[in-house]
Amino acid sequence: MRFFALLLCCLAVAASSVPLQQARAEPQTDAEFIVDKFMTEESVNAMFNSMEPLLRTSMTGSLSRGPAQRLTARAREAVITEFVTQFRERFASKLKDKVVSVYLETYTQDELAGLKAFLETPAGQSYSSKQHLVIQRSSAMGRTIGAHIGVDIALDIGTRLKEEGSAFSSNEEDLAILRGIFPSP
Repeated sequence: MRFFALLLCCLAVAASSVPLQQARAEPQTDAEFIVDKFMTEESVNAMFNSMEPLLRTSMTGSLSRGPAQRLTARAREAVITEFVTQFRERFASKLKDKVVSVYLETYTQDELAGLKAFLETPAGQSYSSKQHLVIQRSSAMGRTIGAHIGVDIALDIGTRLKEEGSAFSSNEEDLAILRGIFPSP
C-alpha cells in the first residue's frame, strides 16, 4: 500500500497542472477510471510478484510447525502453490474495490476530475502505462536493500546477544538457541 500512497501524491501534483474539463463525471466513476488506469494486469502482476516470495516464506513457516511439519516436501509445495495461485486470482478484484474507496475518501470531486483529466492526456497515458515498470524496479530495489539490511540487523543482534543476552531472555536455553541463529561477527 506504500506504493499507492506515493502514487496518490504523484498524481495530485500532476493533476494540479491539468485544467479541469467542462463536463464532470461522478466521483465514483472518476475514481474507478483512475484505478483502472493503474491497476492493469501488468501492474497487479508486478505487485504480486514482489509479494509472492513473502507469501511462500510465510506458508513454508506455517507448514513447518506442529502436525504440518510431518508433511512431505511435495505435499507442502503443492499446498503452497495452490494457496499462491488462489491468492493471485483473488487479489486484484479485492484490492481494486478498496483502492477505489481510498480515492473517494482522499480526494475531492474536483481533484478526482483533475486526475482523470490528466490521465486522459498523452503524458497521463504514458505515466499510467509505465507504472508496472516502476513497481517492478522499485520492488527489486526493495528486495536488495532489504536483504542487505537484514544481514546487518542479524549481525547486530548476534553482537547484542553476545554482549547483553539477558536483554532478550534470561533463559539460558533460549539464549543458546538465539546465539546459534544469530552468531556474532
